[in-house]
Formats: sequence, structure tokens, C-alpha cells
Amino acid sequence: MEGPGLPVPEDEVRFWPPGVRVEAGDGLDLRCPSCEVRWRVLAELAGAKLRCVCGTWIGVPRLPSSGPLSAPISRPGPGEIPIDGTSIRLDAALEEGALEDAREDDRRKWLREVILDLTFVLGPFFLVPFLLYRLLPPGREYLATFLGQPLIGILVFLACLRRPEYSFAPLRRFRWGFVSEVAVATLIALGLAVLIQGLVGFLDEDLRLKEPILETSRRIGPWLAYLSFAAFPAFFEEIAFRGLLLGRIAALYGRSHGIWITAVAFMVAHGLTPVLPVILLIGFYLGHLRFRSKSLIPGMIFHALYNGLHLLQAF
Repeated sequence: MEGPGLPVPEDEVRFWPPGVRVEAGDGLDLRCPSCEVRWRVLAELAGAKLRCVCGTWIGVPRLPSSGPLSAPISRPGPGEIPIDGTSIRLDAALEEGALEDAREDDRRKWLREVILDLTFVLGPFFLVPFLLYRLLPPGREYLATFLGQPLIGILVFLACLRRPEYSFAPLRRFRWGFVSEVAVATLIALGLAVLIQGLVGFLDEDLRLKEPILETSRRIGPWLAYLSFAAFPAFFEEIAFRGLLLGRIAALYGRSHGIWITAVAFMVAHGLTPVLPVILLIGFYLGHLRFRSKSLIPGMIFHALYNGLHLLQAF
């Protein structure tokens, strides 16, 4: 990482905070140690951290208390909150726990934004099936399950576009060692799900293999079923729950609380199913995996494997 004062070509530099063009005399020039992207950071943000486009957190060096770059900052404007004397934009990507010591009014402001994100992500999981089951003619209910997944995915994807710094920035490279971990975790989670389903089927024969997704998969065939119910949800659910929601909630409440809250939201999105406890554990594991791997892709691999193997029960 480059120190303050080193020149950066204007055509290569990115500015922070977002949407503010920082002139050479008003900022600190840095370089990301991971991807070499160059940044010019407003001098008043000295001592803070910024998240690079590759997802790496970059520490902004602190400055002496005197000098032309240490002028007091202005009052926070619309869409900003002050943290440790610094105005932080509500759309900035913050490190987990960054808002734990912020003023209560500012935490409530961030919380209102988080509630909106939760509403936009969870809403389609309930609204789309509700509408489809009422619009489709009798005997075609399986189409509600088939059409519902892409429609939910599109709406959730649009919700993620509100916060691309959380939703899409973590789509980056990861250590291949996580692939073997994900494979083992998938088998464990699937084993637990099969065990619970077997117990439920033993207690009530009418519930055996009556899940709408399995019933619909038998009608549409294995390839279309895998795309609709495994690959596609693996993408949009991970950018929504482990990208957007986990990043936003963890900034407010810290990593542990963020993981648990997101896991519960993930469970709620899947509705009433015998394997709800397994879904909760999966959400908890994928949250930890997101932070350990610093990427959403291992979680997507797990998600696609688990869903795909689960669909084998239909054939």
C-alpha cells in the first residue's frame, strides 16, 4: 500500500467516499495490496478503512494533527452518518462492527435501511408464490413452483442492485482448499436432511416426498429442475443473504449477530418444511464460510451441490 502524498495518475485513480472527486491536494493516495487498484481517499477519512473493489479492506494512514490535510470535516450531508468524527455514506461498504459505537440516532438510520433491504429480499419469497397460486388455473399449481423461482430471483437481484458494494464485490477468487470443505459439508447437511425427512415420513406417510419442488421436478425433468431449483437459487440467494444482508447487518451488530440474523432470515425465506432446522444450520455455516473465504463463490458451490443432490429424490 502506498503512503500519503505519492502521485497517482488521474485516469487510473478511484475516489473514496463514493461519488466525491478528491483532488490531489485534498486526499491520500493509496494502492490495494491485493489487486493493485489505486485510490485517492479524502484526508478527513485518515485512520478509517475502505473496502476495495476486490473486497480487500485497506487501512487509511493516520495523519499528524497539524498541516493542510487535517482541516476539520464538514457536517454530514444527506445519506451520511458521522462515525469517529468522519462522515460515512449510508451506501459505503463498512467492515463488520463498524457501527457498533456510532450514535444511537445514526444506528437507527442504518437500521431503517437494513429493514428496507430485508423487506426487498424476503418479500418476493412470499408475494410471488401467493400471486401465482391464485392466478394459475386449477391443475397447474406445479407451474407456480416452476415459474416462481426465476421470478423471485429477478426481484431479489433487483434488490441487490441497491447495494452492489455488498452484493457483488464479494464475487471474487478464493482458496481452492474451501472446495473440499464444501463437499464434506454438503454431504453432512444432506445426510441430516434425509434423516429428518425419513423420520417425518415414518410418522406420517402422506408427507413423504410431497415437497412441491420435488413434485414439480418430476414433471419438468432433471436438467430444467437443476437449473430452476439448484443453480439459479445458488446464485441469487447467496448474493442476497450472504452478500447484501450479511454485510449490512454485520456492520451494525458485528459478525456473530450478523451471521445468526441472516441465518434466521434465510430459514424464514424457505417457508414451512420439515428440514427447517437444517436450513438454519446451513445459513449459519454459509455465513461463517463467507467471512473465512472472503468470497461468495464457495457458498454458491455448496448451495448448488446441496440443492442438486436433494433433487435426486424426485427421480
